[in-house]
Amino acid sequence: MAAVVGPSFTAARVFMIALWAAACGLVYEFWNRRTGERLAPFLFALLSSQWLTYWYGEMMLVENLWAYAAVGAIVVLGAPLGLEKAPPGRRDALALGALLGVLSCASLVCAAPLACLLAWVCLDRGWRAQWRWLLAGAALWLAPFWLWAALHADLGLLYAQAVRFNTDVYARFFPYASGSSASGGFWRAALADDARYFAGALSWTSLERYFEGLLKLSVLFWLAREGLRRRALSALWWAAFIVALRSRPERMAMAVPFHSAPFFLCATLLVSAQLAALWRRVSGRSRVVVWGAALAGALVLSPTIVATSQATLSLRELAVPSASEAAVRGAISRCAPAGQPIPVLAVYPRLYLETGREPAAPGVFYFPWQAAWTPQHDAFLASVKARRAAVVVVQTQATIWGKPWKEYAADLQAELERGYLPVTRGLEPGQEPAFVVYARREEAKSFVACAAALTAQPLQ
Repeated sequence: MAAVVGPSFTAARVFMIALWAAACGLVYEFWNRRTGERLAPFLFALLSSQWLTYWYGEMMLVENLWAYAAVGAIVVLGAPLGLEKAPPGRRDALALGALLGVLSCASLVCAAPLACLLAWVCLDRGWRAQWRWLLAGAALWLAPFWLWAALHADLGLLYAQAVRFNTDVYARFFPYASGSSASGGFWRAALADDARYFAGALSWTSLERYFEGLLKLSVLFWLAREGLRRRALSALWWAAFIVALRSRPERMAMAVPFHSAPFFLCATLLVSAQLAALWRRVSGRSRVVVWGAALAGALVLSPTIVATSQATLSLRELAVPSASEAAVRGAISRCAPAGQPIPVLAVYPRLYLETGREPAAPGVFYFPWQAAWTPQHDAFLASVKARRAAVVVVQTQATIWGKPWKEYAADLQAELERGYLPVTRGLEPGQEPAFVVYARREEAKSFVACAAALTAQPLQ
């Protein structure tokens, strides 16, 4: 987004909302090409809009992007949702191929959902007959994607970044890697995590747990429904697909569910289909029954809106930078050489956008698993030594998955202290600020003087 429209928060927000709206439009378009519950697409748009902000984590995260593709692929297939349809045509195949193309290059974690969808295609005679148009649809996405990647990325690093890093380094930071291969331990942990997750479907200790409890129950009911309808293959497919969607566990259970969007969106689709089916059953009855059913539905769903609202309100303080963050932003924007890249460590990427700077480091974050991976570690250290940015911003109080910054980045911190001076202070004597701005030793006094002239007080 920044490469196309520049460092605009507004553009990013418009894009992520437009992408969600496009996904809802796709569900509507292809659902109505089938024989199914006509109310379901409207319920999906309504529920997903109300459950959007908190429960989908960061809407620009890759999981959200491929979650839309997964939901769209299910609706285009139709049969997994029990939608009656004519044999798929070229338009269906083009759409499905493009959606599968998105899944094929989004993340290693979505390889399993992609395999499930491909298995359904291969087992369906009608879809197999459209294989040429499926490939054409995939090319509609893959051709521009790989052209963009060839122009803007080092494709020579693809295997090292996507495979070796995940299996050799990142897996060490999860408990499933010990004593087993990373891939085998990953899937054993995913199955165990899913078993615990769905076993707690009725554990409603809070409104948040109630929200997820409804999603769990809807999935379990759907599996039971498919079995009772003697659609055993469909039930098994859905069970495998749900495990695949939830294969990446949330590292901290009570944190914002960054990586759960694929499961939440697909579960919301099932909730919408089931609510629409229930509404059809009661809509032809007496007015008392209809209004009673509507009231019951509202009572069941309304606590989820309260939970979402409360969780979203808790994030409001993050929407606007604090006074100290604003001072840091202003000082960098006005007192560092115009346009010069800067490093921001460990994780505060919005500062790049707010100051209009590119990263002067090999990445926009510096996490413990990057420090543990020799190529990334060496590249970050070399960039600090060689590029000698005018300023470096560090969250010295950052703790990532229990690893304090000064523990996992000790040598990077030591290199900074050799060539730079800290020019920020805490709000109270002896207090360490949330952000420490390091200026080159030979330019520290002039930077502080410039910042003081802007704010009429020292940087805090």
